[in-house]
Amino acid sequence: MRFDWYQATIPENPIVLVDSLLARLAPGGEVVDGKGRHNYHQSFTIKAASGDRAALVLCGGPNGHPNVTASGNETMQFVEHVREHWPEHRVTRFDSAEDFCAPGSFERIEEVCRKVASDFDVKGRSIVPDDIAEGRTYYLGAASSDVRVRLYDKTAETRRHLPADRAMEVPEDWARLEVQVRPRKDFKSVAALVPPEAAWGFAAWTSRLASV
Repeated sequence: MRFDWYQATIPENPIVLVDSLLARLAPGGEVVDGKGRHNYHQSFTIKAASGDRAALVLCGGPNGHPNVTASGNETMQFVEHVREHWPEHRVTRFDSAEDFCAPGSFERIEEVCRKVASDFDVKGRSIVPDDIAEGRTYYLGAASSDVRVRLYDKTAETRRHLPADRAMEVPEDWARLEVQVRPRKDFKSVAALVPPEAAWGFAAWTSRLASV
């Protein structure tokens, strides 16, 4: 299990923050200035030499300290760096993911998700495209909820971002189950200390899902 998204407010000068993240996550990469969002006035996208985004820093304006996000493969390294250098940060969102790769993985986990949704009266929603190769997704919890779970076809999602001649590099029957948590109040500081497994304990129904 690992962090797949980590977003935090960090008490640091944004230039110091950007330089530190560039050196740790994207040596040889670049920083791209951009417009702000969510009431922040400016953004800095830290890009690796490959062109992939390593982190996004939002800063300036009434929100105070910079808000920084990493997702995907760089997330665990990002979390290590942030917790080492700025242990007093506050987490605004974090996702914990577990991968499964065996025939029928998606169907088996979806069945478990539907049972938990029924037992705990949690909203479930399935998205199935006409062409199943485009990737199925099953959601547990409303988009506005503090805690939400996604099960999706990681094979299809990964192949969409690769040239056709590399599609077969991605294994078949790859499913990902992840929980998304937006902690409130003092739990923002608690989330800055916990391992990815702890994300499943922020709701009774996600605890049940993780235990099945």
